[in-house]
Amino acid sequence: MAKEEKRSYYAVIPANVRYDKSLSANAKLLYGEISALCNEKGYCWSTNKYFADLFGVSQTSISKWISSLVSKNYVYVKIVYREGTKEILERRMSIVKESLEEIQSTPPLEKKLNTPLEEKLNTPLEEKLKENNKETNITVINKSVSQFKEIGETDELTDEIRERLKKQIDYDYFEENYPEDLSGVDALIDCMAEMLTAPYTKINGIKLPRSILESYIRKTDSELLREFLEHMRGKKMRDIKNIGAYWQSAFINFIKESELVRLTI
Repeated sequence: MAKEEKRSYYAVIPANVRYDKSLSANAKLLYGEISALCNEKGYCWSTNKYFADLFGVSQTSISKWISSLVSKNYVYVKIVYREGTKEILERRMSIVKESLEEIQSTPPLEKKLNTPLEEKLNTPLEEKLKENNKETNITVINKSVSQFKEIGETDELTDEIRERLKKQIDYDYFEENYPEDLSGVDALIDCMAEMLTAPYTKINGIKLPRSILESYIRKTDSELLREFLEHMRGKKMRDIKNIGAYWQSAFINFIKESELVRLTI
């Protein structure tokens, strides 16, 4: 028997959603309904059928509205799986609030470092994406001893994250079966590592806290990585100024779209 959600007597539609010309009026109303359902637990688990019956439209329309809200980072979707399997138990939707950046002002990885992560890490991603060069050239001008120590600790943590990501995506699988894709895999690992060490990363021009990006990256496996590389194959990037930022946004968008395929549960 499906769980019942308690409707709130009020819905909140902030100005940035109300005046977003890229959203349809119905998508904005759906946002308000989702915000009302989220008041009790901070998220709602209503299905597309529930919303379709409520608004008197098709489930396809609901899926499109949710997709538009997710793509603009107004709504966050999390799929809950049965432990140890890919069986979907429920979909949870929550509202992405601007105040979330303030709430996440002490990211967990900074606690591990015990120092603020204020500097960029290693070589710019654009260079790593254009040429698979693992050497890092650092020009140092009047750096203090404490700054050297912080950079060393940061690099050590970044290397640790890269190794964890390699295990997560089964890097050996690519080495054995798709060696021609290793440069792209390495570039993606760098993209993910940077998102996991920076307090915030701009995705589609919007600053997202690490906690949200981490939840997406956690879903990455060898299959998803292969699908993304295939998706990106042949795309022209000659005129893109910041290739690293482009790949980060493209990758997070791809994960979101993959999740949206399952929105009709």
